[in-house]
Amino acid sequence: MILDDDFDLGAYTTVPHLDVPSQIALGRQLLAAAPLDLPPQAETCKRRLFTETRALEQGYQAAQ
Repeated sequence: MILDDDFDLGAYTTVPHLDVPSQIALGRQLLAAAPLDLPPQAETCKRRLFTETRALEQGYQAAQ
């Protein structure tokens, strides 16, 4: 029997607090792991992730 308090929903609903280099690394890894044959909606998300990751990289480099 599974009790209600065995499952911590907070672990799945909170956004992790990452520094900028970690965010860039996460974006790169997600892009690298994405399959080549994505549905159109997922391809749109992939392109947006690429654009946002690149902008974050450029902004971080400019700030250094």
